[in-house]
Amino acid sequence: MGGYLKMMETYLSTLPAWAWIAVSLMIFVVAATWLLLPFAVFGTKSVLREILHKQKYILQELKELRLDQQDILYELRRLRNVQLLSDEQLRRDEQQALREPSDRNSTRPGHPRP
Repeated sequence: MGGYLKMMETYLSTLPAWAWIAVSLMIFVVAATWLLLPFAVFGTKSVLREILHKQKYILQELKELRLDQQDILYELRRLRNVQLLSDEQLRRDEQQALREPSDRNSTRPGHPRP
């Protein structure tokens, strides 16, 4: 064991100065991080709660947007399947629109007679 220590001592004494500086800086950084890390962790609990609250809010907004998007897609599909009226039917609807509201008969879906 004594021979190993002598060998390490001679090897360490032959290291250049920049290696000693690099090792010293690394040890200093590890020691500073080791001391400061617990203080950094203690301050994050409130920040994490705030982030979770905002994330839940954003998720709720995305659900509402998804529902709105589904409503819009439903309306687009419904409008795409609308049957076109012939010219005769259009003229009859125009004449019917000029009458008094009580005289109109409701032939169009979604427009019940009052």
